[in-house]
Amino acid sequence: MSDTHNYGTSYVPMATGEFMELGVYYSKGGANAFTGGTDPRGVWLCCWPVKKDGGGTTRQLMDARGLRFKLTETSRRVDRIGHSWKEFVENNRHRIGNAAEAQEWKQVREILDERDP
Repeated sequence: MSDTHNYGTSYVPMATGEFMELGVYYSKGGANAFTGGTDPRGVWLCCWPVKKDGGGTTRQLMDARGLRFKLTETSRRVDRIGHSWKEFVENNRHRIGNAAEAQEWKQVREILDERDP
């Protein structure tokens, strides 16, 4: 079994001509090479600006305009939870994408906190 499982990705157009990629995924957690810390196991949302051209997607690995959020910490992969989060993000993609584009990370967190457990 892989260390991650992707529940789906949405794209929201940005004023720059790029797209804000909103990806919901499960991660087994563990060592984080970027932070040097340890990530918990669970479901995450990644907000990342990307360029889409000719059917492909291009992203910069060290783009400071992106961030990820822990949605739910779990002891194992539970697809019901992952799919529920994907549905919530899809239904709120424009609000989340616009806040992420403006780098209003507190607002993104507040939108995510609106979801009923």
